[in-house]
Amino acid sequence: MVALKLKNFGGMIPAVDPRLLPENQAELSENTWMYTGSIEGIRVPTLVYTCSNSYTRKVYRIPKQYYDKAHIPDSFWLEFSNPFIDVIHSPTVGDTYDRYYWAGAQDYSANTPMYNTTARIEVGSPPFVLGIPAPAIAPFISRASGVYILEASFGEYDTLKNKTTIYYSHAYGQDTDSFRSATGVNDIAYGLYGATRAISSLKGNLDQSAAPVQTLIPRNKYSTSGQRAEMRYTTVQSGLRITISDSGGITLGVPTQPSPATSSNPHEGTGIQEARAYVYTWVSAYGEEGPPSPATLYNGWSGDPWIIKLTAPTTANTTDRNLSKVNIYRTVTGVGGATTYFFVAQIDIGQTVYTDLIGDDVVSVNQILPSTYWYAPPSDLEGMVTMPNGMIAGWRKNEIWFCEPYRPHAWPSPYTLAVEFDIVGLGVIGQSLIVCTTGAPFSISGVNPASMSVSRITSNESCLSRGSIINTASGVIYASQHGLVLAVPGSAQVVTRDMVTKDHWLDSLNNLNIPSLHASILNGAYYCWGTVQPGCFEPTAFEPSAFLQNDYTGAQNGAIIDFSNQRVSYVKLSSDTPTFNCYIDNWTGETFVLRDGAIYWVDISVERAHGPYTWRSKILETPNKRSFEAMRVYFSTFSDTPDLNPVANTNPVQNLAADQWGLVRLYADGVLCFTRELRNSGDMFRLPSGFKSLFWQIEIESRVQINSVEIATSAKELGIV
Repeated sequence: MVALKLKNFGGMIPAVDPRLLPENQAELSENTWMYTGSIEGIRVPTLVYTCSNSYTRKVYRIPKQYYDKAHIPDSFWLEFSNPFIDVIHSPTVGDTYDRYYWAGAQDYSANTPMYNTTARIEVGSPPFVLGIPAPAIAPFISRASGVYILEASFGEYDTLKNKTTIYYSHAYGQDTDSFRSATGVNDIAYGLYGATRAISSLKGNLDQSAAPVQTLIPRNKYSTSGQRAEMRYTTVQSGLRITISDSGGITLGVPTQPSPATSSNPHEGTGIQEARAYVYTWVSAYGEEGPPSPATLYNGWSGDPWIIKLTAPTTANTTDRNLSKVNIYRTVTGVGGATTYFFVAQIDIGQTVYTDLIGDDVVSVNQILPSTYWYAPPSDLEGMVTMPNGMIAGWRKNEIWFCEPYRPHAWPSPYTLAVEFDIVGLGVIGQSLIVCTTGAPFSISGVNPASMSVSRITSNESCLSRGSIINTASGVIYASQHGLVLAVPGSAQVVTRDMVTKDHWLDSLNNLNIPSLHASILNGAYYCWGTVQPGCFEPTAFEPSAFLQNDYTGAQNGAIIDFSNQRVSYVKLSSDTPTFNCYIDNWTGETFVLRDGAIYWVDISVERAHGPYTWRSKILETPNKRSFEAMRVYFSTFSDTPDLNPVANTNPVQNLAADQWGLVRLYADGVLCFTRELRNSGDMFRLPSGFKSLFWQIEIESRVQINSVEIATSAKELGIV
């Protein structure tokens, strides 16, 4: 006599033969929720937001007021066409603008890193490009206004291949008689490139061989002779170049400066003579400062006015940026041995001239230029993650970039690190960054981006899917070719090795499509779905309307994988609707899935509706061939359980209908021998005779909670199970 009772049900262990599974484990557990010990369906996802664009592949939620899950629908929603977009809330201390930053480019068109404030997001204003550009042109320095004199300083040039070049960007005003030429050249010829400026006077013997015209070739020649040769401009022109050749010719041009400009001022002034270098930076309306301009070095008198002429930003500099201020910095004579720039003044972005009257004693106690390397992040940054201490890490190809702590707009290139393989994605555990690559994983640890150290983790578990990377308290989980990997600094282990074999793991038709996997954490377990991928066909090769343009392989298959709960282990998920994304809500830790142009919340609260499921037992083996005669199923309904159909369906082969609570099936040696509808908990079913078998399986397709199943070779034995 044989009697069996199944309770405390479990999920699947695909790596184990169905005959060798623990007693209450399943060969198939699909869309089930196994955490109570009974069998029930996983909750039906709740619609919380309908996308405004059918091409949306990622949605980031911004709470309007309350951050708890009860107020999830009461939010602003940022939509992106790239499912790999990473969105980060500002780590800046006291950020009154409440900024959000995002980047992502993998497998999709490049998305330049952007950011926006909450106030602008609320009213639908477009985002700004992340990062502040550096001014390309050095400041122009003079010590007066009105008439300007250009002069070449003896000793401020070097010789290269019989040509002497001076890079020059300065002018100052003075009386004609107070200037003494130091060139030591008797016969000098001047030629102007570009727009010719008005000449007020030319000291020396003048020979104007051509009228001034706009030209790019040296056409306008002015010959002078004598030690006091000079030339006056009525307009300040930055970036002028003077070339002195061995033939005695001087040419004025307007090239890009390859090195800092220099000048001298030989006339007597107020105070002491000193050398100052000036730079300037641009600043956004949110206080974000960019890297400095090229420097201009000028020799002058400390007590005289120092006039700084700045170049306004171009349209390319201001497009999609909110530049509003200019910071001016200068060096102070005698402060330290290195070149240190001190803050002088902040002016509006539209102001291009500033007169510096501030003494060294005041400037030397001002802030030192902080933004020397505060360049914008690379435009092809593929993604980014937050780290402790205000750091953000991003990557492109095999490079890892870090922002200046608490300054997401500044990404100094000296902080950049590189690894051996191309990077798939990043994860964070404690103070460490886990770098998931196309080869071995790496860890990067440190508390400041200037002192981060890289270590290769001794493992060849490459990452197959960026969307599979999830941060947990135990480490970073990602999908490799052998299963799920748990990575921490110094170690990477396949935690599903005893649960799922490699061939089952990579079976995209019957299980998961690993390369398209997107994941979250649900009740402490790994919750994942295959997702729709772009580019099934080359659009120009066929008539686009004749073929599906996306790859839907595995987009209707998912899984719950709990490697810390052996009873639950592995649950297969399926959906009639393809999944486009699956991810964690940063504010609540809840799980969102994107399907059919809408965001659904996978809420496991008791008040949510339960979906239908299928559960099939292990293969139960009897000591010898037996025929079971009686079965009983105990179950409970939910508040959302639909009304039962008035007439039972007695067909031997049937599928669960919308007005049915459940079906129980019995297989003998793999052949279906019995199907019965569940209508009353504890009803005894008489099983058909004539099926003597060694191997039996019980299958339940239902939408109610199954508490236990009893089966025996006689009704009498069933009563004492």
